[in-house]
Amino acid sequence: MSRYWYAYLGGSGTQPQLNSANYRLLSSSPTCAGVNEICAIYSPTGGSNPNSPLSQNLQSYVIAALASNLITQYPASPQKAFVYKKD
Repeated sequence: MSRYWYAYLGGSGTQPQLNSANYRLLSSSPTCAGVNEICAIYSPTGGSNPNSPLSQNLQSYVIAALASNLITQYPASPQKAFVYKKD
């Protein structure tokens, strides 16, 4: 299954980071800098937005990344990260 990078654009309501409508397709890998929040996710394609709803795994990665002030990618391993936070 092909995966693509999607930038987080922000949103309102409870847990807007879990709403696929708040993400837009990137043409290249993300460059994240700024405040401590979600920057981008790596998800199967759904067009200009990622598949809706986000997978349970991806949702858990986003929630874990939001809970951590120490890591900028999740999972934090040598393998491919699926969520990036701005530093």
